[in-house]
Amino acid sequence: MIKAELDELPPDTLRLETMANLTSYVDAILLCTKHQKIITDDVLTLSKLEFEKVSLASLPFTPSLLVDPILKMFSAELQTKHLTVHKSFKNCDMILLADSNRLNQILINLIANVSVFVILLTM
Repeated sequence: MIKAELDELPPDTLRLETMANLTSYVDAILLCTKHQKIITDDVLTLSKLEFEKVSLASLPFTPSLLVDPILKMFSAELQTKHLTVHKSFKNCDMILLADSNRLNQILINLIANVSVFVILLTM
């Protein structure tokens, strides 16, 4: 929705909800852009694999901080397909020592595959 169309909306809850939705969509686009960079980096890593020059990072990170952006990235797609993802990090202050970029890619692939295959199974 462009700004001119937004200006035509009444200045009430509908307009605020529309702005919130647009903000959410922009955030999702930014997350997808970040993910695209990771994919590009992974393609480069594959070429390193061929020459056995791959190294994994082993850095501390919080799992919930990794999962939240991934779920946000897929939220619009999952919502249109009437799918819900539940996460649970109750009282979890856990810090993992791992390659968060690799784990990020694995989770993205899993959610993307679930989104595709659940739809295929219900058709």
